[in-house]
Amino acid sequence: MPLLSGGLVVITAVQESAGAAVATYHEITGTSAFTWIDPDGREWPLSNTSEDLGWFTLTGPSGWSAAPIEITSDSLPRGGESVRAISSKPATIQWPLEVFGADHEQFIGRYREISKAFKLTTVRRRPGVLRVQRPGGSVRQIEAFYSDGLAGEAEQNYLFARPVISLFCPDGKWREPEPIVAARTFTPTTGGDSAPVTFYGPFISLASSNVVGVPGGDGEASNDDDSGSLTTITNPGDVEAWPVWTVTGPMTQLRAWNETLGSRFALTYTLGAEQTITITTERPTVRGPGDANLSGAIDWFNTAGTELWPLADGENVVGLEVDGAEATTSVQMAFTPRYDNS
Repeated sequence: MPLLSGGLVVITAVQESAGAAVATYHEITGTSAFTWIDPDGREWPLSNTSEDLGWFTLTGPSGWSAAPIEITSDSLPRGGESVRAISSKPATIQWPLEVFGADHEQFIGRYREISKAFKLTTVRRRPGVLRVQRPGGSVRQIEAFYSDGLAGEAEQNYLFARPVISLFCPDGKWREPEPIVAARTFTPTTGGDSAPVTFYGPFISLASSNVVGVPGGDGEASNDDDSGSLTTITNPGDVEAWPVWTVTGPMTQLRAWNETLGSRFALTYTLGAEQTITITTERPTVRGPGDANLSGAIDWFNTAGTELWPLADGENVVGLEVDGAEATTSVQMAFTPRYDNS
């Protein structure tokens, strides 16, 4: 469903509604548009002032920029404090709506409908998505749960209501609507049947001459490795992005590392042809054929350190290799850029 295009104009209140004129984000080409997507996937436009719809966004949403930060510090003996930890907190967004109807029955029907769209997050115990489309075409969205605001206010709820909906956003970060996908397919290396396999072809937009490098046996790049064999992955977000890996067999071991962060991991498992393993880095899970839990196949106790690593904001120098690969082997990494602001 195409997104609506909305913007800031001033209109008078609906004729049947008591009260002063209100400002609304209006559906005009070249301005921002807002959409709520409930946990069942249905889209609810929030910036369309059509009387056929019956609700729209008022001016004054708050809390939809950077999420709050928590700084943990320790007092120093000679005065002052040292910062021990910095963490991003969940966000709370206040979203004001006007809901109206030509008569009481129409108003009540519309109010119940849009209320259910938000409250469905509590019924399904899954978040909905608040989506913002900017005039230039960029789209960002954030997962959210309804928490308050639809209880009803005095002198309203007959022909109109102006609820301010509170949305709890656990991650506190905005995301692009679609992930960036980087994939590798099998190409044999020279050096005999026992040589590890590298994965040629571009990560995103790199030329086909770029390859993913061959690390040493512990998952770190060897000293004689050609630096040109590593691939630079650009995360366009403001903060780290957490990839999801999909490995299709056959294979016996996957090794992946991020030189920019100094992080690596390896997974040892005999995977048959066309079988897949999915590695989710946040929250960490490893699922194999038949949805088997393969978390134990990660080398968590490797002396080189093990982390199901993220992609830092900006450029990341990434490498991977697979042992036991054949014609159907492939590795895919998908990540969704995350942002502080909508």
